[in-house]
Amino acid sequence: RVILTSKLYSNPWAEFKKGMMEFGESIEEIFTEIAKPFQYDPAVAETEIFKREKPNVKSAFHVMNYQKFYKASIEQRTLGKAFLAWSGIDELIASIVNSMYTGANYDEFLTMKYLLARHILQGDLKVEQIADYTDSDNMKSVVTTIKGISNDMEFLSTKYNRAGVHTYTLKPDQYIIVNAKFDAKMDVEVLASAFNMTKAEFMGRRVLIDSFGDIDADRLAELFADDPTYVALTAGEIAALDAIPAVIVDKDWFMVLDNLMEFTEDYNGQGLYWQYWYHAWKTFSVSPFANAVMFVVGTPSVTSV
Repeated sequence: RVILTSKLYSNPWAEFKKGMMEFGESIEEIFTEIAKPFQYDPAVAETEIFKREKPNVKSAFHVMNYQKFYKASIEQRTLGKAFLAWSGIDELIASIVNSMYTGANYDEFLTMKYLLARHILQGDLKVEQIADYTDSDNMKSVVTTIKGISNDMEFLSTKYNRAGVHTYTLKPDQYIIVNAKFDAKMDVEVLASAFNMTKAEFMGRRVLIDSFGDIDADRLAELFADDPTYVALTAGEIAALDAIPAVIVDKDWFMVLDNLMEFTEDYNGQGLYWQYWYHAWKTFSVSPFANAVMFVVGTPSVTSV
């Protein structure tokens, strides 16, 4: 008897992705800053009627920076010796193919997690201090702080984005990423009220994470072995990330797109085996114009960049 065990994994942060980019390999994100005010004066208008006032337009470029593929070889003749029916072989082949999709989805999640971690450590997110959430007596104060920031993000401000442009994020566009320990301590109903949402509505805006610092270092090192821009997290950085209870991001903060998802196969007649490949090309970046704020217990070590 043979029992097959396999699970297809999906990226839990897939909702932050911007979809498929079938052509080209770069995106220009353009943000138009609010216009400046001028004092009305007819006398001045006589001399400045044709004076140019260029609009304050900023742009950021996001380039395809991730080209990976996954590979598997399947020898059906060899597999046939271990099964009593073709159905068993088909199930095993399906699980092997699924393992490539699972690997790609897991690597995508790891990369997004690493991307967030690096921007946190670089000081690219606005930092807000909260009381020690491990003490139940402080939970009311913690919720008050989070609600205050969430409310403030709905108004035009330059405080919460890296580019320092005037923008805002309405509550339906705010996503709160919370670590498992904080989520266990926090009453979801109470936190939902901070966002002026019902529990059901809030669950769609709450993204759970094991920990901001719990990153598969071995897998990342293998994934970016040939990437000179990759810097492994130190023990001190991981400890700092583990202490972060929550982050609020605008739904457009992550700039993650699929550039190519292609599955191919070929048969080796000499070796009597099938060769399968799954290519996954992506763009991993973040928007400097979108709001993002992190919460920390105690005085933050990095407040700006």
